Amino acid sequence: MISVGIDVSKGKSTVCLLKPYGEIICKPFEVQHTEKDLEELANLLQKLDGEIKMVMEATGIYHLPILTFLLEEGFFISVINPFMMKRFARDNSLRGAKNDRLDSVMIASYGIEKWHKLKKYEVNDGIYPELRFLGRQYHRFMQTHVKHVQELTHLLDHTAPGLKAMFNSWNEHSNRDKLSDFVERFWHFDLITSLSREEFVEQYLLWAKEKKYHQSRSKAEKIYDVRRLHNGHALVALAGIDPPPYESGQFVGTHRKISKRGSPILRKIGFEVMRMLKSHKEPEDNAVYNYILKKEAEGKNKKLAKIAGLNKFLRIYYARVMEVYR
Repeated sequence: MISVGIDVSKGKSTVCLLKPYGEIICKPFEVQHTEKDLEELANLLQKLDGEIKMVMEATGIYHLPILTFLLEEGFFISVINPFMMKRFARDNSLRGAKNDRLDSVMIASYGIEKWHKLKKYEVNDGIYPELRFLGRQYHRFMQTHVKHVQELTHLLDHTAPGLKAMFNSWNEHSNRDKLSDFVERFWHFDLITSLSREEFVEQYLLWAKEKKYHQSRSKAEKIYDVRRLHNGHALVALAGIDPPPYESGQFVGTHRKISKRGSPILRKIGFEVMRMLKSHKEPEDNAVYNYILKKEAEGKNKKLAKIAGLNKFLRIYYARVMEVYR
């Protein structure tokens, strides 16, 4: 009765030979997944007296070379679920130490304790492993695909919010995605904003004709009008200095704290700008400066007055920037 614990790694395995009552036949040793080393392991096992059962964890594809070779040699091999091995190790190790040698001993101990419950690994027909392998490859491909789509969506939400909603999703009949084709052509938002409205509309219609999409002048004009923020309130919300509404029935809360749900970097830099503005003499463009003084005169503490000044500054900034696009 000999339990052979095999801790599988990439390209090699650590093997431990164990008898009942914890008697180790030989210290754990490494076996490379080469024909020479595997043949030496098989010769060693064939020289042993007594029934031999091998135990290893399922490791995706890493265990397949040594598993296949030993099965061809006619050995009894049980491939166990790693979760079961993890629970067994947790119940039989107080310190929780872990390395390849200790793991091989633990796997061999599992074989001794579960000797009569071990199930021999059965080789499936070739079609089933291939289908399982292809299924896993497809799953990984879809994970990568979805990740790239999400990254594209995040970039579009950052540079041109609302653009994604203007295009239909994947077309199963043509096997094409209109949004992806559009982004491939107009890969940077400057390629849109650097053109006049009429120039962009003409280029959009030409692109739609080449790709055999519906040529919509109104959609091209909507795309051209897409902006990062739709009004000054949105810019204030981006900084996270907007007090969220709090209403219930006829009650309307007025003394509200800022949300702090926006960009902490923008909020921090904006506050530092207000602090530096207040620490210098009155500038020529004094609207924000005087607004901070007004809030302090109303009894607001200096910090709240600066936040109010930042709120006003962002609204003025938004209005002046948007004048460029009108």
